[in-house]
Amino acid sequence: MKKRILALCAFFLLVISTSSYAGSASIAGKVSTLGLGGEVEMAITETIGIRTGFNYYTYSFSATEGAINYDFDLNLSSVPIFVDYHPFKSGFRLTGGAIYNSNNFEASANYSGTIDIGGTIYTAAEVGTLTADVDFSSFAPYAGLGWDTTFGDDGGFGFSFDLGAMFQGSPEASFTTTGALSADPGFLADLATEEQELQDALDSFTIYPVVSVGINYRF
Repeated sequence: MKKRILALCAFFLLVISTSSYAGSASIAGKVSTLGLGGEVEMAITETIGIRTGFNYYTYSFSATEGAINYDFDLNLSSVPIFVDYHPFKSGFRLTGGAIYNSNNFEASANYSGTIDIGGTIYTAAEVGTLTADVDFSSFAPYAGLGWDTTFGDDGGFGFSFDLGAMFQGSPEASFTTTGALSADPGFLADLATEEQELQDALDSFTIYPVVSVGINYRF
């Protein structure tokens, strides 16, 4: 996955170094469903621009999956690499590219006394601390459209808007425990059942909607 991102970076650097078009550049601060972030963009022709940046945000919430109540910590961290096509030499753009996706969930079971795992009741001593990690593919293709009010202008402040989708694939969920039955085959079978229930609940996250707004300055 990292090789794909590095290949894209190398391609964009090659395009910049060989382009004879004296294009403008911009910087932006953005708020999006990927988090808070910054971005740099360069126009390499009258219709083509390239962008990269970063996004980051953390958020905690509680939810019930199966018979277990979880406290989730959502960690958003990503680096986009985009190519923009402005068909009318104006602010409207069609965007394609990829996102280096480090987004993940960390969850801990919130319970006291006993807990139902895979249809079997276990005590806190038998289970110990129950945690779940949910990770996504690090390489996520992206497609979308948007508007940059400063593209093609002489410079100054403006705003941007993007609407698209990140194709991040099926998440991978895994459980760990620290209790007395952590290596027991029967307990591990029940834990696998619970893990699959969480996996099924997360399957709808294969396509992640991306909506962003930003304020930018073009040089």
